[in-house]
Amino acid sequence: AYILPLAVILVGFALLNGRTVSAGVPSQYFDWTVSYANVAPLGVNKQVIVINNLFPGPELETVTNNIISVNVHNNLDEPFLITWHGIQQRRTSWQDGVQGTN
Repeated sequence: AYILPLAVILVGFALLNGRTVSAGVPSQYFDWTVSYANVAPLGVNKQVIVINNLFPGPELETVTNNIISVNVHNNLDEPFLITWHGIQQRRTSWQDGVQGTN
């Protein structure tokens, strides 16, 4: 008698139930509010840009292949640009940063 491998049985069972089996890529979601605050990082009170009232801003802890989504709310009275220095982009040796320095 032929014995079906367990994987074939499990996939067949999932398909018969109208479900698919998949392992998703882990995702992380962040919600940031960018605003001004008065802080004294060097002992002198200054107006600085903070993210979620943190100066310096929050640290993202993640691992390779995770999908990162950052929703940014700009409460400044001017445009705001975020750069991701040191992030290696897939399928290329380039990293994000200032043009001409990579």
